[in-house]
Amino acid sequence: FSTFILGIFYRSATLYHPQRRAILHLKSQKRKIKDKNKSQEDKLPFFDFSSLKSRTFQIILLSSFITSLGMFTPFMFLLYQSEQEKEVITEGNQIQTYLGLAWVCGVFMFGLLIVKNSVDCHIGRQYLCQAAGLTCGISVLAFTSVQGTNGYLIFVWIFGIFAGGYQYSLKMFVFEKVRARNFARAWGILQMSQSIPVFLGVPIAGYINS
Repeated sequence: FSTFILGIFYRSATLYHPQRRAILHLKSQKRKIKDKNKSQEDKLPFFDFSSLKSRTFQIILLSSFITSLGMFTPFMFLLYQSEQEKEVITEGNQIQTYLGLAWVCGVFMFGLLIVKNSVDCHIGRQYLCQAAGLTCGISVLAFTSVQGTNGYLIFVWIFGIFAGGYQYSLKMFVFEKVRARNFARAWGILQMSQSIPVFLGVPIAGYINS
């Protein structure tokens, strides 16, 4: 109890320093300069396209733009196509569910390949992205010969797994190239570049299909 009472009367020795006011003045000036520099560094432009200066990122944008012309078309028209073949497809209402589950499985599988990548068997993120995109393209081309429920389910699982893997590996590949500081802005620009071909490709595919 006595130590508690004595602690109330404790005062730091710096309070009795002969040059205490000068020390406090220097500390306050240093803090003001530091805060001023910090505010200038934290102030970022609203629209920042500095990541577009990278030639590698420009190539990624172009390839993603071309791939997105047909990558998302099955998500829009697969259920419609299955409903047109009701006499053949008995599980048309579950097509979208299987497609979503396949997407999740693809993200999980490709995530394990990226995270658990060993030195002895190293697979680059670029090659994973290219392989997944190529497999998606081949599966879409083979979709024209798909018949029956089993054929639809096989296509849905193959396309969904590699479509999810493509998106995840593409995101990790962009993160690897632009680093964490510019990743948010770079990924936003890439999403914008993907939205334009989706906006154009889906109506064109629907017109051709009709």
